[in-house]
Amino acid sequence: MEISEEGRDFLSKVLVFDPSKRLDVKEALQHPWLRLSNQPTAGEQLGCIENLRQYHKRWKNWVSHQINKIIFDLYLLRIHII
Repeated sequence: MEISEEGRDFLSKVLVFDPSKRLDVKEALQHPWLRLSNQPTAGEQLGCIENLRQYHKRWKNWVSHQINKIIFDLYLLRIHII
């Protein structure tokens, strides 16, 4: 795996055993590797949100299907038990 120079610099400064020599949170967030300019654009963020919505919709459908399947199986068991 390739890591950029800025990435290596960041890791070398946060993965320090001695806390007094390690970057604190504020310093780490100011590091060039984590600059806000590298955030996704609004369009990319909306794409991520839409992906989450689609995943949630599929998950709800799957859960609903599983619950219905369990209820039906229990109903069939009840018929056979009686």
